[in-house]
Amino acid sequence: VSAELDGVVNRTRFDQGQKFLSGDTLKIVVEGGNHGFFGHYNYTLRTPLLGQNDGIATISRETQVNLTVAAIVNVASRVRAKLPPLTVTVARDEDTSTSGD
Repeated sequence: VSAELDGVVNRTRFDQGQKFLSGDTLKIVVEGGNHGFFGHYNYTLRTPLLGQNDGIATISRETQVNLTVAAIVNVASRVRAKLPPLTVTVARDEDTSTSGD
């Protein structure tokens, strides 16, 4: 699983590495996804410290997480891997405010 707008992955090396995958490898590109939405971390210092930019996503974090989870579940089911119960909670960017109620 990769993201179309991932600004961290070295695209040249990524593309060169594809030749090592078998012909039946399932490759999924999350259209509109970026590097940062594959995890939940504070990436504000990535650019100043590492010179890397996660990329600007054109889809929501929730959408990218859901697509990624679906891809993992798909592959796991194809190889009949036993998965733990699926409980995914994604904090939406707009849900981070608190009310004074």
